[in-house]
Amino acid sequence: MTVSIAYQNLFEWQQACLAAPTINQHQEQYVVWTPPPPRHVKCNIDVALFKEHNQFGMNLCLRNKWGKFEVAKTAIRYNSLNPVEAETWSLLHALSWLKDYNFQ
Repeated sequence: MTVSIAYQNLFEWQQACLAAPTINQHQEQYVVWTPPPPRHVKCNIDVALFKEHNQFGMNLCLRNKWGKFEVAKTAIRYNSLNPVEAETWSLLHALSWLKDYNFQ
């Protein structure tokens, strides 16, 4: 089930990239990753909205002070939320998950 959802999401993303107009905007952004404090991890969260399916997906990953991947989690929910609501739900879900697994 998870693999078929992943393939479907990949297919939809590829189709969206083909259909999206090309916009040539030159914008330089310099993002520098900074490590978390000692004995901490960094949690990155991302959300994808699938309005046509009335669902959204959440992904999170944890990295240690060296930037090394520690663990990840994916969840899909059948609900139509706007981006802010989906991000908020995902943050709450991530914090609850971290607490359940004794990450501090």
